[in-house]
Amino acid sequence: MSPKYGDEAEIFEKKILKGKPIIVADRTIYPVVQVSTLEIEGIFWFETIIPLAMAILDTGGKYLVPLGSEESEEYKKSEEYKIYQSLEIDELLD
Repeated sequence: MSPKYGDEAEIFEKKILKGKPIIVADRTIYPVVQVSTLEIEGIFWFETIIPLAMAILDTGGKYLVPLGSEESEEYKKSEEYKIYQSLEIDELLD
């Protein structure tokens, strides 16, 4: 998932990435983040990293856990929650 915005002079790219695995007993946990990069005229300007969720693989299956509280109305209105809802566990863990 890597949409690009702007023209050749300005590139704003967003990627959803899975981090290195954390293994705890029979469970493997992957941090899931969104990385946004801005380049202007081929020069790197900045990058942001937004933590989104944890992808978990264990003997009971595979699932996603959001980093915000799904009981919070503020979190449910956030951009992070919208991105979390669009994540596909099979794509992340392939």
